[in-house]
Amino acid sequence: MDVSQHARKQEPSLPEKWQARLALYPESEQPNHIKGVLTSLTDSQYDLQSLLDVYFERWEVEGYARASETLHSARTKKTAQIKDRSYE
Repeated sequence: MDVSQHARKQEPSLPEKWQARLALYPESEQPNHIKGVLTSLTDSQYDLQSLLDVYFERWEVEGYARASETLHSARTKKTAQIKDRSYE
């Protein structure tokens, strides 16, 4: 895959091309549907299941982080609303 000129301008050490691996797997609820993960981990030391385990764990952590940020944002807004009302 080509690395964009914009990316290379921002980071000159990037190569002109990079390799990617498409890891395909069946969707658990609908086995006839195939999903995929595009990754730069092309080394054969990463078998399909290990690769998917790492990505699923990462997505779980990122999902938790997003949920936590959303909750924190909601609490901050609620606190701000309460403080605004106290000055009325």
